[in-house]
Amino acid sequence: MEMQGRSLARSALWIITCYEHNRVEVHTIEPEDGGGSSLAVFNFKEAVERFLGSLKDDQRKHDWQSRETSAGELLSILYGPCKGVGGVALDPLPLSSCSRSMLHFLSANRKRFVRSLMGEREDFAKALALG
Repeated sequence: MEMQGRSLARSALWIITCYEHNRVEVHTIEPEDGGGSSLAVFNFKEAVERFLGSLKDDQRKHDWQSRETSAGELLSILYGPCKGVGGVALDPLPLSSCSRSMLHFLSANRKRFVRSLMGEREDFAKALALG
């Protein structure tokens, strides 16, 4: 469905960032099994705030904050500081061992997510990495 990718590119998206050493750092999630990391992307600010509220004390030292982003900026992040992530976690649940173990079920493949953001003809549901 072509429209799903285009509507994703037009909708408000949220990421988690902090400033360290005069640079913007972007929050990624590591699954429990040691698989590749995923960039956390949210559709609603409230979901980001719930996620931030679930961070453990050692993760709070970074002063993570929600930040609205555009599809273009998200593409820049995925090709820049997050070029090594394997996926994009879409509206991840607040962190717990359960949600970390389910991360690969709730993540989109990075390359397919990028194509979807760019509005290419591909059903966005196919971007979900189900295995």
